[in-house]
Amino acid sequence: MEGKFSWTMVPFMRAVIDAIFEPGIRGVRCQKSAQVGWSESVLCNLLGYFIDMMPAPMMVLFPKLDKGKEFNLERFEPMIEVTPRLAAKVPIVSREKGITQTFKSFVGGWLKFVGSHSADAVKSSSVRYAFIEEPDDCERDVKGQGSTLKLLMERLKTFFDTLSFIGGTPTLKKLSAIEAEMELTDKRRWSVACHHCGDCHFLEWENVKCRTDETATHPIYGTALPETAYYECPSCHGEWTDAEKNANVRGGKWVATAPFTGLAGFYINDLMSAFPGAALPELMRKYLEAVHLANQGDVKALVEFWNNQLGLAFEYKSPAPDIDELEARAEDYPEMTVPWGGLRLTCGVDVQGNRIAISIVAWGRGEESWRVYWGEIYGNPVDHNDPIWTELESILFRPYRHASGAELQIEGTGIDAGDGNTSDAVYWFCRKWKARRVSAIKGRDVGEIFRPPNPVDPNGRSKASKYGLQVYQVGTEKAKDLIIGFGEHGGRLRLSDRGGDKVKTGNGPGRMHWYRGIRGDWYTQITSEIKAPMKGRPRNKLYWQVKQGVRNEALDSEVYALHQARKLRINLMSEAQWAALEAKIRQPDLIGQANRPEPLPAVPPTAVPESPESPATESRDDPPPAARPTPAPPAARPPRHTGDPLLDALLNKQRPASNNSSTAAPAAESPWQ
Repeated sequence: MEGKFSWTMVPFMRAVIDAIFEPGIRGVRCQKSAQVGWSESVLCNLLGYFIDMMPAPMMVLFPKLDKGKEFNLERFEPMIEVTPRLAAKVPIVSREKGITQTFKSFVGGWLKFVGSHSADAVKSSSVRYAFIEEPDDCERDVKGQGSTLKLLMERLKTFFDTLSFIGGTPTLKKLSAIEAEMELTDKRRWSVACHHCGDCHFLEWENVKCRTDETATHPIYGTALPETAYYECPSCHGEWTDAEKNANVRGGKWVATAPFTGLAGFYINDLMSAFPGAALPELMRKYLEAVHLANQGDVKALVEFWNNQLGLAFEYKSPAPDIDELEARAEDYPEMTVPWGGLRLTCGVDVQGNRIAISIVAWGRGEESWRVYWGEIYGNPVDHNDPIWTELESILFRPYRHASGAELQIEGTGIDAGDGNTSDAVYWFCRKWKARRVSAIKGRDVGEIFRPPNPVDPNGRSKASKYGLQVYQVGTEKAKDLIIGFGEHGGRLRLSDRGGDKVKTGNGPGRMHWYRGIRGDWYTQITSEIKAPMKGRPRNKLYWQVKQGVRNEALDSEVYALHQARKLRINLMSEAQWAALEAKIRQPDLIGQANRPEPLPAVPPTAVPESPESPATESRDDPPPAARPTPAPPAARPPRHTGDPLLDALLNKQRPASNNSSTAAPAAESPWQ
């Protein structure tokens, strides 16, 4: 749109621009509805101002590079052409040296448009001003290097007087990037005075109403008459027409609802807009149509109305219990020990750039499960010679004391090989301990939790085939459906017995147990994902997505441990098989030692092929802890009570610990000691 810019249609945007002059300001965040004039009034105006008055290196991040090219052709270059001061400073003809659709040079700085799919483009330069458009649509993890939003923020370190600007429409609650950014701000809202009573308030959708006609039978609107929509003052209940609403908005002001932290935050919705598409009757029509579709089972239109018209994140409620309930259901058994009922052990390992996350799970009848250990070890997983892999061995191949006194071994371990930076080291380790049932796995959105692996590629075209390995594909969607559940369908985490005010896990098929001393972040990580629609994906499907600001290694490693249980066909074991296994584990002998399952064979280190040269070490996002936690030693074995007094006396006499002794039996030798 040509012509001199005017604030008439978007008076609330002026303060967004003025915020850059506030003392102590570090940046601006804006959670907004769609098409409210952000790109024209804020992005274009700020770019033009900085080029003209405060030139410096600048970068604008778009969800896709094509969006940056569109912005350049439709808005940025036309603005330059019709603004004499800018036209004299910014060459836009491609014949000029270094000038392209995505790069502009001017005296004192330059401007680059980049897409969120390229980490290299974001990391290539240091900038003073950073702009991010629609952060909810940007890539959340690029080649294992993290979010491009965070990567761009790192580009500001070189300058001491930087400014960052992030504006976008939210998606889903706890998944929205712009919603998470707004939590860091002073959360300013537009306060509007009623022309009837003078009271000020924030514009809310609940105050938009319309007349009804009981004789009307519209197939979508029913008895509602959307063309009669009006705004009702919550104080005096006076009615505002659309024109009166727009006049009141022009006289409003921003009010901060949280302390200032250096980031100014602005909430903007369609009720503040004077554009024709945001008129009250038009908004009411969209709302009624969305509600009609939701009543038919299609909630996507209602989600879009919440996002695009109201500028709010839509909340999909997770069927998982809340963290307080999970903590209350913790049980009293020691870490690194296997309670009664648990008869077989598997392990899931999630490999990150600077640590390895480990979940050890005991399994019983009906896939009832007990967490035996959850924790992380820090180091450099990229290098297979790093001590982190030796520490992992000491966890995987040590004995675990059963409540009966027997010692169990981990029967199957799945290690995530999906990160290209660490996959060589993972394959090397899996090859070394292949005979100990250590497998390389990769997560896939579709498919069964367990399925047979593809054969080894005889041509050696994949990394795994160079090590002679098959890679197992894990159906992560179905695994998380089983563990967490979605919609109204609760998963295994939800299974519990309720008695009065107390909630206990109880016992039975599928029940999940965890010990009271489990590391505190397990509760947030095991519930770290929500199944909901994903922007840019088909509307009729739901996808598991990680909540903003929460890690999910505990959930991923839990999925991998479940995969190993399915690989061992634990879910298909008969009662006769369980009874035989239980009898073998619990049966004592006359020297007072419980039977131990035969250990799995070890592979000599010399049998391991040399690995290709390891990639460069990643930078570590999280500092390692001051000291690596050492799991607790196995618990002392209690005295035997067989019911036969003579046999009890014989067994307990041969054992240092007895019914009348407080001295515990010596723990089995452990590589952790």
